[in-house]
Amino acid sequence: SMLATTTGKAYRFVEMVVQMGAKFDAEFEKIELPPDQYLRTLSVDDMVELAEKMIELQNTFRSDQKDHVVTIGYHYTDSSNLESIQKGGLMSGLEQRANGVSCGSTRNRNTTVREGTYGHGIYTATNPFAFQSYGDVGLMVAILKGTVKRVHRKRSSHLRHEEADTVIGNKSEDSSWNDVRQPYNDEIVLRQSAQCLPLICYSKSMLVGQSRVVDSRAGQLVWRYHQELQSLVNRFFNYEVNIEATLTEPLLPPDGGLLLPQTSHCARLTLSPPTRMTEWRGSRSASSKRYGGLGDDWSTCTVQSFPSEAAVCGDNRDDCTGGAV
Repeated sequence: SMLATTTGKAYRFVEMVVQMGAKFDAEFEKIELPPDQYLRTLSVDDMVELAEKMIELQNTFRSDQKDHVVTIGYHYTDSSNLESIQKGGLMSGLEQRANGVSCGSTRNRNTTVREGTYGHGIYTATNPFAFQSYGDVGLMVAILKGTVKRVHRKRSSHLRHEEADTVIGNKSEDSSWNDVRQPYNDEIVLRQSAQCLPLICYSKSMLVGQSRVVDSRAGQLVWRYHQELQSLVNRFFNYEVNIEATLTEPLLPPDGGLLLPQTSHCARLTLSPPTRMTEWRGSRSASSKRYGGLGDDWSTCTVQSFPSEAAVCGDNRDDCTGGAV
């Protein structure tokens, strides 16, 4: 079977992404948007190679009993970086240096490799709204977190958690070190390129000024793409975790500094009917710590972000807009 090998699985996954892209291309044309707005898949040949790397790393994380669930998220960059991203993927500053890659985006301050607020890594986020200022192109990416550490802003300078595969920080938490957070503003910092697989690119102008993705036909299309990509990722990467992809609508940004409880990925997720405050309800299983390290008292958590703990760049980042050339 083609799916029995890493290469075969990667090829089939990318083939399905392309088929999905063709379907959305046809729908996108019907919207009749301005010519500067687009939504399309990235380079196919390079995507297969990058998908292989993610599959291999996921197998390693699975063997090490780390969180190996793959989710869909977002990353913004300048359009001038797309070619290198398609060839080499998204890279941390350390990987850029090791591969002799120099980012060309002065807008993102990446002409020199620098360490971001939460250390070196690929800075990503939960939704396509919170960090739009970091580029004119949005990317939908698949992310793989592994061991996760959360870092408080005031302590980030000396608590880099270099041993972690992923660091999550949030600059909106600047009052105290506690367990209440606004996941809408989370910055998910992936330490290595193989943890992040670019799939789709779209023009930021499709979503500029929107507080929620359902405000326009183009925004609705982005959200539907998110849903179907997550379902596809579940099929190829999360088949043994039993994640339910019953996502009904995107969630709102936080209101007036509302603080929300910390969440972690769980082995089974369902989404309740859409309301202004939408809940993730999960059934904690004996194996859930293996996938996300849920606390013993976890039962119901409320979030206001896209329903995935994944990928858009935060400020002062050493992001990954360059790829190997």
